[in-house]
Amino acid sequence: MSEEHKQEEAGDKGAPYTGRPLSLRILTVAAAGWMAFTAPMASTAVFSALSEVSAEFDTTNEALNYSNAGFMLGMAVAAFIWNPIARIMGRKTTYLLACLTFAAFSFGAAASRNMTSFVIVRVLAGLEACVFLVAGQAVVAESFHAHDRGTAVGFFMACTTSGPGLGPLIGGVIVTFTSWRVIFWLIGGMAIMGLVAAYFVFPSDQWPQSPTMQSCAAEFNPTKVLRWLLVPRIVLTDVACGCSSWMMYSLLAPIRELVNPRFHLSSPLYSGLFYLAPAAGFLLGTLSGGRWADLVVRRWIKKRNGEHVVEDRLRSGSMAYFLLLPASALIYGWCMDFDKGGIPVIVLSAFASCFGLMVAFSSLNTYTAEAIPEHKRDIMASKYFLQYILCAVSTATIIPLIHSVGIGWANTISTVIVIFGGILVQIVIRSADKSHQQRRS
Repeated sequence: MSEEHKQEEAGDKGAPYTGRPLSLRILTVAAAGWMAFTAPMASTAVFSALSEVSAEFDTTNEALNYSNAGFMLGMAVAAFIWNPIARIMGRKTTYLLACLTFAAFSFGAAASRNMTSFVIVRVLAGLEACVFLVAGQAVVAESFHAHDRGTAVGFFMACTTSGPGLGPLIGGVIVTFTSWRVIFWLIGGMAIMGLVAAYFVFPSDQWPQSPTMQSCAAEFNPTKVLRWLLVPRIVLTDVACGCSSWMMYSLLAPIRELVNPRFHLSSPLYSGLFYLAPAAGFLLGTLSGGRWADLVVRRWIKKRNGEHVVEDRLRSGSMAYFLLLPASALIYGWCMDFDKGGIPVIVLSAFASCFGLMVAFSSLNTYTAEAIPEHKRDIMASKYFLQYILCAVSTATIIPLIHSVGIGWANTISTVIVIFGGILVQIVIRSADKSHQQRRS
C-alpha cells in the first residue's frame, strides 16, 4: 500500500467499518445493492402489466397509474419517518424493519382484491423504499476508504439505476406466462432475501442511550429536512433532480401503451423488451457519468491552482442537459408521434435519453452529499422529497397528457422541464463562481 493511501486511511473518519474482513464488506455491498435494485424495480415493474391489472380491477390504465404515483409519494415522505427512527433505534435495526415492512406490503399488493386496497398497500410500500437508497449508500461508503469507495458506491448506484429499467422487463415476462400478482410476490420475496442478507452482513450499530420522549419527538421535527429548502443552492439542485426524474418516468410509464399499437405487438413480453434500451442507458450513464464528473472536477481543481469548489462537479452535466437529452427526447417523441424511423430509431433515442439522464444525475447525486457534508442525511432527504413528488406527478399525468396532446408534444413539454432543470444547475454554478471570485478579491 502506498504511503499516500496509508495517510489517507489514518485520517478517514468517514469509514468506520473498514476494519471488517474484505469478503464481508463485499457481501455488504452486494446486500445493499440487492435492495437498492429491488425498491426502484418495484416502482416500475407493473408498467408492463397495466392492462392486465386494470382489467381485473375494472378500471383504466390512467387510474392504475395513480397507484404508481402513490408509491412515489410514499418515497417522497419516507425520510421524514425513517431518518428519525434510524437515529433513535440505530441504522441496522431500522433497515431490517424497513425490509420486513416493505415485504409485507408487497405481499399485500399481490393479495389485493380491489383497486382501493391495491392503492393503499402500494403507497405504504413506498414509505419504506427510500430507506434502502439512503441507508444502503451510507453503509457502503462507510465500509471502504476513500481510494476504494468510488468502486463500491459505483456498484451500488448501478443497482439503483438498473431497477427502474429492468422492472418492466421482469414484469413483462411474468405477466406473459402467469398472473400479474406474481410480480408482487416476487418483490416481497426479494425483500425477505434482502432482510436475511442484511441481518448477517451489515455492521451492527448501537442504539442511542436512553432516548427520552422529548428527544424522540424532536427527531420527528420535519423542519430538520424542510429548512434546507430555504437554502438557494440546495433547493435549486433538488428541483433540478426532480426535473430529471420527471423526464425519466415520463419515458418509462407509457412505453407499453405506445409501442404495442404502433408496432402491432400483442404480448407484454415484447413491449417489456423495449425497456432493455432505457435500462442499458441508465446503467452505462451511471458508470460513465461518475467518471466524467471526476475528470471535470480534476480539470477545474488544476485550473483553480489546487482549490476545490464543490459546484464544479455540476459542470459535467451541461452537455447532457442542453444537447443530448433534448435532442434524443424530441427524436423519440416526434418519431413515435409520426410513426417514422421504426423500431431502431425509437430504441436508440430511448437509450440516448436515459444515458443523458444518468450523466446529468450522477453529478447532482454526488453534489447533494458534498454540498454540506455534516448535514448530508437531511439534505439528501430534502432531495428525495422534491424528486419523488415530481416523479409522482409525472407518473400520474403522462398518459392523460399523451392522450390529450400526443406523444410528440408530451415529450416536448418534458424536454422543456428538463432544460429548466439544467438552467437551475447553471445558476448554482454561476453563483459559486461569483462567490469564489469575491473570496479571492
